[in-house]
Amino acid sequence: MKRLLPSVLGILFLWTITVHAQNIPTSPAIIQTGKFLGVSKPLRDLPILSHEEFLKLEKKGRNKELNEGLKKRYYPYAATALPKGADPAWQHEMGKNTQPKAPLINFEGQASPFYPPDCNGACGPNHYIQMVNCTYAIYSKSGALLAGPTQINQIFGSVSGSGYNDGDPIVLYDEQADRWLITEFSISGNPDYILMAISTTGDPTGTYYQYSFILPTTPDYPKFGVWQDGYYLGVNNGTKNDIF
Repeated sequence: MKRLLPSVLGILFLWTITVHAQNIPTSPAIIQTGKFLGVSKPLRDLPILSHEEFLKLEKKGRNKELNEGLKKRYYPYAATALPKGADPAWQHEMGKNTQPKAPLINFEGQASPFYPPDCNGACGPNHYIQMVNCTYAIYSKSGALLAGPTQINQIFGSVSGSGYNDGDPIVLYDEQADRWLITEFSISGNPDYILMAISTTGDPTGTYYQYSFILPTTPDYPKFGVWQDGYYLGVNNGTKNDIF
């Protein structure tokens, strides 16, 4: 599995599975083949986010901070909610365990123009990728900045749904295949998409295969798992269409 071809990667987003009780076997409800959409420019060559662009994103983030639906809070079960009085599970002091070891290296990462930043990262043999809403940066393990910060949707070029840069980014290193997985969702238009990019080599600053998948509902809080036969996605929504 040292080399993955685009034709293979095109089928790794296969299944929408209806989840039942654990003792009942499940099988794919839908089997589809993803369409390979192209190869990105090397990430090291994509334009770095300017200060003016950061301020523009920050302004966009501030406009989204207020949730109109939460202006008036409603607690329908307050009268019957438990526990009553002080919470018996509330820990008031630190435990007696020994102090953890100091980190081997510590360096400053990106600032996010959005709240929450939804920050996450992944380490490979020689690199670290940090992602926040809605930018990425690639570092050596010594902390040297190798690429970025750059807006995430630059990775996906002109694939369907790539024009919004909506965030909730995920980056994972697939150590079995020596490849990098980068994703974000696209929910500002219609339909909703999951955008996926798989590095063409083990170098995260190089080129990426580009994919775009339509999802039936908003793929909120996306989480990916890496396995030998594909990449599996779980999302948070109010339907049974939540495992892919």
